[in-house]
Amino acid sequence: TFAALVPVSASETERSGAALCHLIADYIGNHFSEAELSLSKIAVAFSYTEKYLSMLFKKHMGVGFCSYLASLRLSHAKRLLSESGASVGEVAAAVGYRDALYFSRVFKAHFGISPGQCIPH
Repeated sequence: TFAALVPVSASETERSGAALCHLIADYIGNHFSEAELSLSKIAVAFSYTEKYLSMLFKKHMGVGFCSYLASLRLSHAKRLLSESGASVGEVAAAVGYRDALYFSRVFKAHFGISPGQCIPH
């Protein structure tokens, strides 16, 4: 009856932290196109604090939540731009950006080229 009071080993804690991060990464992968996706929303969905999830994600994924989300969105955007024939504005919205101009600035900073340069002519 007192099993819950038995200390958890550091390696068990590491494994559970890594497993949680992979669940969160899967969640992000399934919801990255939602403009309202945020660390706060994920914290609520997983019943943890933002601060704890932020620290855990950085520790196990090697990158912060915002960088991870932006990189995922931008990678998908680059693929959509080169394969779908959609406009920059349509792609921006499809990957979770509300503002196409902001998306264009972030895209250029990330890849060194404008989104329009990815569209085949």
